[in-house]
Amino acid sequence: MIIINNLNESRFTLNGVQYFKNYLTRVAGSNLSIYNAYNTCDVLVPFSSHERFQVNGSLFEAVEELQAALVGICYTRNTLNEGSPADQNNIGRVLSFGELLPQNGLYITREEASAKINSLAEPVTISAKDSPVNFTFTREGKMYGFEFLGGKGVWGSASGSEVFPHQFLLKTLYDITPEDITRETSGASIISLGEIPDGNFLAAANSSQRDFSNSGMADENGTIKSYYFTYTNDSVLNFVQFVGEAGVYNGNITPDDLVSSTNSKASPIIDYESVLQYGKVAVSPARHQDRLTGMITEFNGSGFQSIKNEAAQTFKIADPTGNHEVVFPPANQNDSIVYASQLQNEVNNYLPLAGTADGNPITGNIALTGINTVKIISTTLDNQERSINFFDDAFTILVKDNVSGGFSQLSPVNGGIIISSTFENPRGLIGEQDFTFNIGDLDYTQKKYVDELVSTNIPLAGTETGNPVTGDIVMDATNTIGLKANVAGEITFDNTQGIAISSDEGIKIDSRAGGLIISGTSTTIENSPLGYAEDLSSNYNERSLVDKAYVDNIAANITFQEVLEAGSEAVLISSPVTIQTDNGINAKGSIGLNNSGVSIGGQSGGVSISGGSNGLVLNQLNSISAGNTADIIVTAANGGIKYSNNPIEGYTNRSLVDKEYVDNLVTSGTGFGFWNNTEISWLEGSSEEILLADGTLANICETVRSQQIGENTGSDTTVIATTSLQSAVWSLQEQLNTANSYIEELENKTTQILFNKAYSNIQLTGNTSETILTSVLINAGTLQEGVLQIAALFEKTGSAGNAYHRIYVNTVDSLTGAVRIASLNSTSNARPFTAFCRDFLLRNNTIYGFPELTSSFDGVTDSVGTPLNAALNISQNIYIIIAGVLQNTDDTLHQKSLKITFEKFTA
Repeated sequence: MIIINNLNESRFTLNGVQYFKNYLTRVAGSNLSIYNAYNTCDVLVPFSSHERFQVNGSLFEAVEELQAALVGICYTRNTLNEGSPADQNNIGRVLSFGELLPQNGLYITREEASAKINSLAEPVTISAKDSPVNFTFTREGKMYGFEFLGGKGVWGSASGSEVFPHQFLLKTLYDITPEDITRETSGASIISLGEIPDGNFLAAANSSQRDFSNSGMADENGTIKSYYFTYTNDSVLNFVQFVGEAGVYNGNITPDDLVSSTNSKASPIIDYESVLQYGKVAVSPARHQDRLTGMITEFNGSGFQSIKNEAAQTFKIADPTGNHEVVFPPANQNDSIVYASQLQNEVNNYLPLAGTADGNPITGNIALTGINTVKIISTTLDNQERSINFFDDAFTILVKDNVSGGFSQLSPVNGGIIISSTFENPRGLIGEQDFTFNIGDLDYTQKKYVDELVSTNIPLAGTETGNPVTGDIVMDATNTIGLKANVAGEITFDNTQGIAISSDEGIKIDSRAGGLIISGTSTTIENSPLGYAEDLSSNYNERSLVDKAYVDNIAANITFQEVLEAGSEAVLISSPVTIQTDNGINAKGSIGLNNSGVSIGGQSGGVSISGGSNGLVLNQLNSISAGNTADIIVTAANGGIKYSNNPIEGYTNRSLVDKEYVDNLVTSGTGFGFWNNTEISWLEGSSEEILLADGTLANICETVRSQQIGENTGSDTTVIATTSLQSAVWSLQEQLNTANSYIEELENKTTQILFNKAYSNIQLTGNTSETILTSVLINAGTLQEGVLQIAALFEKTGSAGNAYHRIYVNTVDSLTGAVRIASLNSTSNARPFTAFCRDFLLRNNTIYGFPELTSSFDGVTDSVGTPLNAALNISQNIYIIIAGVLQNTDDTLHQKSLKITFEKFTA
């Protein structure tokens, strides 16, 4: 159904969408079409039967009635809200832009005209009443009149809308006359220089200061301001136009600032119309111009020629000397002119743009290529594309919004039809008529049909708010009937057993504020205890059944003090008494009183006993045991933990000793050094015992105390109990020297791994600039003369472009000033993994290798180019830098691993 409603003075709606009243209607038989009054290609409604239209809520039995109703709704002269219909008469407008440079002898083209308007200092403002608007330009004595098709708006310059060549239509071309320049609508100011016998108009123009500040700008009427000098020479009136930059000139006008426009001796152009009016014989070459296309055809004695813009094609027929003929070759793709019959033969195999004529249908298949998408596109309306799209193996019917990108499409596929849409609130298949009474068993139904069919049933989704079930739901209980949920539960109705509610997941009956009443001659609850799902203790009365939590809470809140105050005596408690906090759930400890004494137990927080200001007295202390951590932490102040008397007689190997005991045992020891990785110190006197760091005593030979530093024996001495300390030192030094020689040998003959790491998060994404992926610092002196090897692995996700990988060296962590020593460019934008390996020779503070721009895995497959030869001072800190470059921001480059090794030259 095509629904049209009048909205207001300037707009109407079509199926809910607003349109300006710029549309006309056309009747063909019983069909009617609606199209744009200013663009006939804009067809809002193609020819459709009058029965499909509804206008302001009314249907029409005849197309004449429909046409009468739509005329005033779809079109009005008041559409643009620029006054009442009585004030809509268009006034027309001519804008003159003067000489259009350069003076090149060529015709002014539409491209030159549009470029001139776009380069103006100020835009051109055109109202809806200015139509038609004509732009005039002059070149070398000829005036060109273009009709501007852009319509209402602000056009040209940097602040207006861009104008395009197709918006200019050449209407007139003739020799310019003085009246064309001096008429009021030209916007020209005429400056008379008088008689100039020698014709030196430049000197006369520079004889006074000239203010051309507003040249090329629009005045209050929108007319472009221009300036002309006039002078006479031999009674001929000449015009010279100022075309320089706007400004004030004081004797500095140059020849380039002035161009000659016309003089009073200009002769009118002889056109085809003039020839027909005066005797039908052309005394000079006759020219005919097509006002619509701008094509000029000139007839002369030797033939004729056609001219349009810069292009020209001349056909000349030789003087007739008898029977003769002119033969045109068969038409081909590059021919400019062909016979009509030849053209008809060429297009017989094509579909005409206007469609096939009645009685001349297409008799063969229409074959379309499937290499790329091929479309049959209807007229685009309101930025919407309606098309049928053909692919290699499918086709779709598509409606697309070119602004938002949303679309709806229908796609026939094997086994069915797919309907899809990305518009907001899509509706799928939509009907314009009610098909309820015509639906067959295999037809797709409409929502209205389904709604009427199920209106007497309880919907599976439940009744809606405000639409409850108003009658009884009667069950046929001849046999057991149940209401079953998807879970393991049901309500069954049985004519002998009554109503049963069962569920594997439990049954919940919530009666809210009204309470729950269960009555019957025999009411039982079987198989499970009765309980509350929540705490209802605040509502209990004397007849209430209480739950376990209520009883436990009462018992837990009876304190030991309350027990004593209730008449019990502590000495009469015969069973063990344990005092806990939080009912033991969150308890950090307990105190137990029983026949075995007092037990203080701690949990994760341990046990803290504070003695107050008088300290803590522990009598008959038997043991202190550590917890799970096997540590006992004692926090003491002032003098720490002390013995009140001397318990030395009772010390065992496991006793904690006091300071006096240690002082008496070890007197004035002097630190000595280390023996077998153990700190030692001498004891007083001539004792041969030393105190080791672990607190034990050891004997040492007297010679160790008196040993003087001797000479290196040069041999490895086995250290035994009687070995002198100095001999042992020399022996250890000799063994160390031997070990160092082994290290030097390893450095000369084995590979040193300077860096080896696998990465998971170093990546380059969304950026096509060269970016550092990894920098590795090689400390000064690490490298010597030898071979440096660098190996890396990269992964690229995405296939939008290639990736470049590069290696640099620098003395700082930066690409600025860095020296590139290797490059590798991926060979395919779809290549996921790239391995990169290079060997370099270090010698005389110079790094050598294959050409740094060679792009291959190992650098050896292509050796064309100058080899790498760059300075590299190994006595300084050196950064080895790995960088990457993406060619497309949609890809991501990951560095997966990097390994740097070095092998020193051997003698």
